[in-house]
Amino acid sequence: MIFKNSHLGHLRPINGNIFFKVLTLIFQARVACRDLLQEAEGLRTTSYGMKTQMEEMKLKWQTFILSIRERESDLETMNRDMDRLPAVTGIGRDTLNVSLEALRESEEVHLKVLTMTTRISEELRFRITELQSFSPDELGNIPRRCK
Repeated sequence: MIFKNSHLGHLRPINGNIFFKVLTLIFQARVACRDLLQEAEGLRTTSYGMKTQMEEMKLKWQTFILSIRERESDLETMNRDMDRLPAVTGIGRDTLNVSLEALRESEEVHLKVLTMTTRISEELRFRITELQSFSPDELGNIPRRCK
């Protein structure tokens, strides 16, 4: 039987039902803490995966931008060469138009990728903020890892 100090300084027993309820609450709190810890670990793993994907996307994006710049340079060279010709043939004009259309499409793709990158970055920030929004009291004794 568990004892508690009374206001008179004497020890008095705590009711067995209350003790059982307290133990039940402690057990439920531990289960909830364990679940929160597992969820936090899952979110951390997911965020690392997303970070890796973002880095891969950035690398592909930089390669794509470099390729676009090279094509722009090629187009400028072609434009100068075509301006030097006494007459531009219909085939040359078609090639120029197709190249300009390809450039326009690549710029549209560039904007779409930039938008997607921004959305992914905002989603990561939101999830990180969500993870950081828990107060120490809400998290209990979840162990912290130092890096």
